[in-house]
This record gives sequence, C-alpha cells and structure tokens, in this order.
Amino acid sequence: MRPRDATRQQRIRHLLRRRVAASDAVAARFHEAAGRPGAAVEGVNDVARALRNGTAKTVVIAEPTEAVVWVGDAPTDVAAERDDLQPTMNSPISCRADEALPCAAVASGAEVDVTVRRSGLRDGVGATFSRAPGRITNTM
Repeated sequence: MRPRDATRQQRIRHLLRRRVAASDAVAARFHEAAGRPGAAVEGVNDVARALRNGTAKTVVIAEPTEAVVWVGDAPTDVAAERDDLQPTMNSPISCRADEALPCAAVASGAEVDVTVRRSGLRDGVGATFSRAPGRITNTM
C-alpha cells in the first residue's frame, strides 16, 4: 500500500470514529431525557404533535421510516393523521415522515440530530421537549 493510500484510510477511519461517537452521544442524550417523565417522546405521531405544539427542542432521526404524515399550510403543520390538522386548513398533502419531520423541526427552531446507529426508537424518531407539554415555563 502506498503511503498516500494509508494516510487516506487513516483519515477515513478517524472520520468514521468521530461520526459513530457523535451518534452515540445523540442516542445517550435522548435516552437520558427519555428517563425523565414527560421529557421526551418517540414515534411519528408523538413527534409530529410536539412539533405542531411547538414543544420539541430536539428531533432525533435514527432510522429512515416509510411512515407517511400529513403536511398543511405552515411548515409545522404536520400530523400522523389527517384529522389531527385544523379542519379549516387547505388540503393537506401526504409525504414521508423522515422528510417532513426534519423540515418541521427546522421551521420550529428545534434541533435535528441524526444518528447512524439503530436506536430502537418507535418509528425511528424521537423528540425531547424544550418544556413539558401543557405547561408554561416561567422565564423570569
């Protein structure tokens, strides 16, 4: 093997180790939050609800999913069931959850973390909350 090839392979191994370490950190943060009552949810339906309600702090995408969601007029109008969107909304369209949820997260100001490891998350997605759903956090 030529020295240049060996150096390239070392760089690739280094980058892969960094990516795996970053994925492990994403999974660890999610599972730490999931251990606290009301701090995290998993599954397309619950993640979509958190994005619609503006309570998602971080959305974790762990695995591509073939699940379909409904998207409305606003970027955060996303739901697993069409009936969960406002009835006054123009005709919602269906699209892949693994495309719509990250877009809704970015539009809502939530972070998006992608992990390269299988996580065991329901539907391959999860979300941590910026505040507990249904509660208002006093910032004063």
